[in-house]
Amino acid sequence: MGCARRVARLRQSRALGVCGGRLRRGRRRRDPAPVRLSRKRRVTRSRGSWRVTARHSTREEVVGRQREWSERMLTGKCLCGRVRFEITNRLGSIIYCHCSMCRRTTGAAFITNASVREEEFRVTAGAEHVSEFESSPGSFRAFCSRCGSPIYGRLAALSLIRVRLGTLDTDPGARSVAHIWVGSKAQWLPITDSLEQYEEEPPIHYYAPA
Repeated sequence: MGCARRVARLRQSRALGVCGGRLRRGRRRRDPAPVRLSRKRRVTRSRGSWRVTARHSTREEVVGRQREWSERMLTGKCLCGRVRFEITNRLGSIIYCHCSMCRRTTGAAFITNASVREEEFRVTAGAEHVSEFESSPGSFRAFCSRCGSPIYGRLAALSLIRVRLGTLDTDPGARSVAHIWVGSKAQWLPITDSLEQYEEEPPIHYYAPA
């Protein structure tokens, strides 16, 4: 008799839609989004049960991610190749600086700079050949002591690196947006493009990293 009552209660609970905590039969319920776990484990919930499946990355996926990361990382070097560096994030705004100090640093009409954070810039070879000159308080200009290539400027108070874009190995993807310090520019160089121009310092966001 006890067994019969248990069966009857079981049938009744199924009819009411509750059985051992399972979902109501006959009632459709949209499965929740997969929950990602470590080691590519994926947990999905089907009707009334849990299913755990393990997924391993294919060789093509791994190679694709490595290629994507290498393409996103920028590299550069000095003229002699002793000093090499890498940048692990996108560059900030690319600007042309016409100030007299930048002209004397490069021996050219202007210098092309873009900002990154100090932690996103790393010298990978030839750190012993990098020399810094403090051209103004807190502003350091770095160059290769062997070939003289300008490599970066460092703003110590802001923890920013101003990369000299002529040293990059590949196209950074971004394009220049402005000329600054045009009040000090070389008189023999007319500016004929349509970029923004600033007589002296531009708005601070032009120095901001990406």
